[in-house]
Amino acid sequence: MNSLKRFREAMQRGTPDRVPVAPMVNVPHASRVLGVKPWEYVTENKLYVKGQLKAWRLYGYDWIFNHQPIQGITREERRAMRVENGFVVLPTELGTTLKIPLEGGPAVKEPALKSYDELDKLEMPDLDKPERWEPLKALLEKTKGEVYICSKVPAPFHYAAEWMRGMENFMLDMITQPIEVHRLLEFMTEVAIEIGKRQIDLGTHGIMMEDPSAAAQVISPVHYREFAYPYEKKVCSALRKYGGEVIIHICGDTTPILEDLAKTGASCLSVDESVDLRDAKRRVGKRVALFGNVSVDTIYRGTRAEIEGNVEKCITSAGSEGYIVSSSCGLHAGTPIENLKVMVNAGKKMGAR
Repeated sequence: MNSLKRFREAMQRGTPDRVPVAPMVNVPHASRVLGVKPWEYVTENKLYVKGQLKAWRLYGYDWIFNHQPIQGITREERRAMRVENGFVVLPTELGTTLKIPLEGGPAVKEPALKSYDELDKLEMPDLDKPERWEPLKALLEKTKGEVYICSKVPAPFHYAAEWMRGMENFMLDMITQPIEVHRLLEFMTEVAIEIGKRQIDLGTHGIMMEDPSAAAQVISPVHYREFAYPYEKKVCSALRKYGGEVIIHICGDTTPILEDLAKTGASCLSVDESVDLRDAKRRVGKRVALFGNVSVDTIYRGTRAEIEGNVEKCITSAGSEGYIVSSSCGLHAGTPIENLKVMVNAGKKMGAR
């Protein structure tokens, strides 16, 4: 059973030959493995592909996470790049401006909407630009069905909050302008669905939707159910009907909303280390696969014994049916290569028992 078949079996809540291993290798780690600056990795499609392929071959895990928030960078976006006060500044098609430290990962510099008066001017991104899909197409072509390729769509709540309005504004908007918030969320939902459909058409094996702004440390379960859940559900249900399978990841403790997440139509829930895997398995494991949740802090600074112990605890708690062992979130910048090798090798060894 190769990595693609193994991962798919787990996503369908089956029991593969061993538990798949899929750490969340993103900008800081993949760029370091390749030996380039994070801003180079983010803004050059060929380097992005090389970084993900090199990390996959180095560690031998069972997926490749095509994790860029806007997938490939277009020529227009690249031409608009500039260096400013130690940052690479990157305007994006939806109007959001990103800033990427010359030595760190990207963050939002300027949200797209100063007021909701601008909402009606928003347009669906041009999904016909070939550069947008270069990384996904290249990863699929170069791996030839050996490994599970997981692309990404923008979670409506997170991108409305962080990219379109700015977090502080959006938190206030939910109280003072809820109707406008829902209008923005409907637009972002349409964007996510159309991006996901294009990825499915190109042959992606799965889709990750990360919604960190919907974390329990950010909004209450009441606000989650009003503003985040309905739109997660629309995206997951639409893409499932279209033939795709979605993994939802929310940082922090999602224990209070596990049942809601299991009703979104997602095939798999990626849970942070704050969630008890045994409890999650008991509560929702018959409806969705589970993904997680080896502590990123342990992978970053732990001893071999601590990392192996954490992996063993996860696999023992979740079992081998419908489970993928992963890091609890994206890896910390500076995570030692040897430590991640320990995590991956432990997952392979213990997941085969």
